[in-house]
Amino acid sequence: MTCFMKTIESTVFLLAVTTLLAVGDGTARADGVLVMNTNAAIGKYTKAQEAFVNEIRRPLVLLDIEADRVDSARLAREITSANPRALYCIGSTAYQLAASTPSGRYLVVSSVINWKRFPLSGRTHGIANEVPASLQLTMVRYLFPDVRRIGVIYSKQYNKEWLDVAVANGRDRDLEIVGFDVARVKDVHKALESLPGRVDALWLTPDPVVFSSKEQILHIYSKADAARLPVFAHDPIYAELGAMLVVSADIPTIGRQAAGLVNDLINNKASTPGFQDPVGTEITVNLRKVEAYDVKINFSALGSVNRIIE
Repeated sequence: MTCFMKTIESTVFLLAVTTLLAVGDGTARADGVLVMNTNAAIGKYTKAQEAFVNEIRRPLVLLDIEADRVDSARLAREITSANPRALYCIGSTAYQLAASTPSGRYLVVSSVINWKRFPLSGRTHGIANEVPASLQLTMVRYLFPDVRRIGVIYSKQYNKEWLDVAVANGRDRDLEIVGFDVARVKDVHKALESLPGRVDALWLTPDPVVFSSKEQILHIYSKADAARLPVFAHDPIYAELGAMLVVSADIPTIGRQAAGLVNDLINNKASTPGFQDPVGTEITVNLRKVEAYDVKINFSALGSVNRIIE
């Protein structure tokens, strides 16, 4: 629990704004990148940024939107001063700020929940935050052959499009995805009460309404455990709370993937706007919960798992 709480709080890592390298005449180099981090105190954002910085090998300006209190006027000044070819936006706040500030630059985005809910310009590219639902469900089917009905608590505001895809992917794998739409925090409690007996497992996906606070997260896992309901989650930290299966994107790989995309754009090797699926995944199975809930598992499938909790 201590590890989980430390991760949720995140260790503050304040990034100072650095100066974009200049060419001989004193003007900013035109092959540089402006990196916009929504909040560098959030661990997953920092991991993506560190991997990006180590991979990109271009002149950079680093902005912490939260700590530096960057607004549209400030961002416009930074863009004018740095003259970057691309903006790398980490988190939804950074992307929304960049998208609302006319710049004519490429926008490369990562670490946003359900990118499909955002309007995208013709110069927007990115790396999806979520492992494709199809891959997650394939792992469920492979590992837990008796699981057939999977409940999902979600908000239409953030995850309607994702759920529609998940339902179709589930149907292809002989799995029924049962959605429980919530608009407010109190709706989550009602949805949790209705799950036992209706579904074989609970699938949790990133959603600001469902994961509104640390207390809410703890409550969800406590109720699921009391009902002996397996939980499938999206972040390795939730295995410590009792998730039976976690299929997550590898954050440093996302940062490196974003750097490759920026390089391709600047070198005119990528022309189609849109988002790529993350190429790196991490799979965790909690055998303690498998045993506690008496869930049938395909042990031969454990060779595909990165981490096993025993």
